[in-house]
Order: sequence, then structure tokens, then C-alpha cells
Amino acid sequence: MAILIPDGLETYNKLVQKKASRTEIVYALQQLSDQWLTQKREKKAIECLDQAMLTLEASPSPEEDVLLAGLYHQVGHLWRQLGNHKLTGMYYKKALERYQEIHTPTPHYDVAVAHFVLASFLDQIWKQKPAQFHYEQALQMMTKSGKKYHKEIAVIQEKLETIKQKKPRTTM
Repeated sequence: MAILIPDGLETYNKLVQKKASRTEIVYALQQLSDQWLTQKREKKAIECLDQAMLTLEASPSPEEDVLLAGLYHQVGHLWRQLGNHKLTGMYYKKALERYQEIHTPTPHYDVAVAHFVLASFLDQIWKQKPAQFHYEQALQMMTKSGKKYHKEIAVIQEKLETIKQKKPRTTM
């Protein structure tokens, strides 16, 4: 027996009619997205998250801004699972830009992680030079933060070394 899960837009419209807050709307859409994911219906989950992002994109508060950046990352991950490189890159870049706006000028772990996620995606699709740039940005931020991210730094350094080994060598 199939479980009936409501559509994201339908849910959004019902919540607006009930005069739910933006936070309640986004939370409900995230829950709905999770339900779709349990059914292995990533595109339906993305539709719900798209509606949540649209809800937040119109003048988000500082708390909503962080949530919006997280939604961009989540949608990027889903598009990555589905193999859509163009949308994966677009959402990962949106997440990075949002985190950079939130945490300017101080380097922040969220920005470093956003660089790392984008770098790992670029590395996966053999875009070595941009991947190296984003790994280096992540490494620089983690090193400068003053906190002890030894494990993360070691992983990034390993990724950078792997990229250097992948680069074609020119013969003279």
C-alpha cells in the first residue's frame, strides 16, 4: 500500500491560508521533503525544498539566512545523488556565497566546509584546478580559525596531494 504524501506547493498554500509563520512553513516543507526521501523520491523532495527556499529568499532574517544556506547545500547534495552536475555546482556555489555573506570578514567553519564540499564535487568531475582552489581556501580557513581541526586539515591536505598527483606532467 502506497503512502500518500502531499505535494510541496499544496502544503505551502495550506500553510499560507492558515497564516503560518515563515519558520513553520519551512519546517513543514523540510519534514515533507524527508518523507519523500524515505520513498526514494529525490525530485519530489527537491520540490519541497525549493518551496522552502523561495519562502526564505525574500528578505531572510540572520537566522533564516543560515537555514537558507543549509537548504542550498541539501539541494546540492540531492542533485549530486541524481547526477545533475550543473545544478549540483549551482547550489553548492549558492551555499558558499550565502555563508560568505553571513560570516564576512571572519573566516568561519561553515565557509570552510562549503569550500570543501564544492571542492570535493569539482574533484569528482575532474575539474582539478578549481577543486584545488577551493580545497586551499578550506585549508586556509581551518588553519587560521585557531581551533583544532586536525582531522579536517589532514583530509584536505590528502586531497590536495591527490590532485597534484593527478595533474598531467609535461615532458621536456
